[in-house]
Amino acid sequence: LLLAVSVGFALLSTTLKNNGNFGVKGSIWDIHWENVQPNANSNVTTETPSIDTTRTIVTYAVNLELPGDYYEFDVDAKNDGTVAGTITDVRHSMKKVVEEGQDTTVPDYIKYSVVYKGTDVNPSIGDMLDSGDKQTYTIRVEFDKDATEVPAEDMTIRIEDEIDYGQLDTRGKYKITFDADGGVAHPTSKYVVEGEKIGELPDATKENNKLVGWYT
Repeated sequence: LLLAVSVGFALLSTTLKNNGNFGVKGSIWDIHWENVQPNANSNVTTETPSIDTTRTIVTYAVNLELPGDYYEFDVDAKNDGTVAGTITDVRHSMKKVVEEGQDTTVPDYIKYSVVYKGTDVNPSIGDMLDSGDKQTYTIRVEFDKDATEVPAEDMTIRIEDEIDYGQLDTRGKYKITFDADGGVAHPTSKYVVEGEKIGELPDATKENNKLVGWYT
């Protein structure tokens, strides 16, 4: 007896597709320097501060001859973009320009500082610069008036100061603004997530006044 069995297989297949459209919102990133203003009381300069065409570099030159000599100027960091910014890194470097192998250490009586105008606060990581806002920095280089020594030879000092800004995501947050009522406060604003505490409040100064506290 001959028994034949034939089994057929159907081709099984499925194609899954995922089709969609998404949009990317246009935005502008534009944080730059502007409005350099030398301090009228500064007593030495050889090259007035200027901003380059990229608006990201300020250059200047100063000659300090005697203890007490200093040069100081203000410059605005302005956010003309549509995205809030925050400081992501701060780098300071001050070295003597010397021949290779020689000591580059700058004497202690040469001082250099970058602070927010009207305060003694240095820019630091996390500081905010919101869209449309500006922050004024005061830059100062000084021959310490209390110096007990002076250099025997002329020396050139190279200062390199860099402040990096990056994007700050403000979605789902509320902006809190601190009004110093004619005084100076830093920071002037901060973003807070709904339901969370504001956190540390800024110090504020005002001539002939003492800060008692903040109110809403």
